[in-house]
Amino acid sequence: MEDTFQLPSDARASYLSDMTEMVNGWEDWSSSDGIIDSLKSGVTVDGKVYGVPYNTDTRGLWYNKDILTASGIDAENWAPKTWDDLLNDLRTIKEKNPDIVPLWLNSGIATGEATTMQTYQMLLYGTGKGAETLYKDDKWIVGSQGIIDSLTFIQTVYKEELGPPLSKILDANGSNTGAREYLHSGKAAVELDGNWITGNYKTGGAAEWPEYAEKLGFAPMPNEDGSGTVTLAGGWALAIPEKSDNKDMTFDFITHLMSKDVYTDFIVSSGSICTRQDTAKDTKYTSEPFMDLATQFLSGAGFRPINDDYPAVSTAIQSMVESVVTQKATPEEAMAQFKTDVIRTVGEENVTTE
Repeated sequence: MEDTFQLPSDARASYLSDMTEMVNGWEDWSSSDGIIDSLKSGVTVDGKVYGVPYNTDTRGLWYNKDILTASGIDAENWAPKTWDDLLNDLRTIKEKNPDIVPLWLNSGIATGEATTMQTYQMLLYGTGKGAETLYKDDKWIVGSQGIIDSLTFIQTVYKEELGPPLSKILDANGSNTGAREYLHSGKAAVELDGNWITGNYKTGGAAEWPEYAEKLGFAPMPNEDGSGTVTLAGGWALAIPEKSDNKDMTFDFITHLMSKDVYTDFIVSSGSICTRQDTAKDTKYTSEPFMDLATQFLSGAGFRPINDDYPAVSTAIQSMVESVVTQKATPEEAMAQFKTDVIRTVGEENVTTE
């Protein structure tokens, strides 16, 4: 299993096998019932395929319907159109329920890639042209109004005490604490997170919650100006190590795992979003709470840049976000340090500002 976050750098380091000829000879790769086309870019590096997308995910605003209703907000149709709409609703929740955390955000170094994707990129991509707000024309964008706006949103959440306690969110378990404790127990109203968190609530999950399908709602994250919504997709892929002793046998096993019936049973039990088009239409899959909705979000999904330096840039993003959350830096100061950190990693010739 290969995290698509790591796949580009592993492919270019020759750790993974080029699977292009294998997948081109596999009917399910090109069939209208097979692998979803938009996900193939996440396993393709320099025109070569290095994995088969196994599962994927989307992100949005999970919310407790009871808390929103008690705050005078229409919980059945809640879908804020702009960041201002969202912030105003969070303020209303705080006013009506002072002991409840209005919004849970992954916001520091300890929560790693969750901070980068679930929080920062979900904001940044909503300020302009998706992934091009982070990486464009082979250059990292290290200075822009979109960065300032994203950091200012985060700053507002914490300055106005609309976010989680720093003692919780700056902990490595912060992401799990939000889903398994705060949202689950009604101590948080809204959480910006991925579709997978409901796996915690199913029978045998880390925080069983039989009523979660009735108690929770899932709304798309709005763009800053109300021009639409935003989500990011990640996921895992089945790849073959370059040093595998039997690549053909390994690929045969992969195609077995990805066969319709075997794959559908697994993906339903795991709570992940599927990568097969026929599975996406299967009633076993669509009958799972929120699964059909989360899959619909994929149609407008953004992705992380396919670049070897992304992991290092992601680490710099996490530091930048944490400096704002802890009020050690203003958005402008944090962006300046981010620029310095990224230049140190990728070289000044590989960055730009807008």
